[in-house]
Amino acid sequence: MKTVNLLLATTALVACTSHQANVVSTNTSELRLGDKPQGYPRTYVTVQNGNCTQVIEDWVDNGSSNGKKMWVVAKSIKPVVCQ
Repeated sequence: MKTVNLLLATTALVACTSHQANVVSTNTSELRLGDKPQGYPRTYVTVQNGNCTQVIEDWVDNGSSNGKKMWVVAKSIKPVVCQ
């Protein structure tokens, strides 16, 4: 019984550990040429099915095209405690 309780507690702890993902968009509406858009990085929290996620969104340099800098949206996503 102690082994089962320890296994359940360990599983719950691993399931609740914070995982972070970094995502770079390939959506062409999230692509800019020229100057980096103003107001970034920005941070916001989304709520979906009772789970809260913190999103940090920024524009990152992705090389150049025709002599102009190309910027794409990059998002860092991690679960947070809902308040």
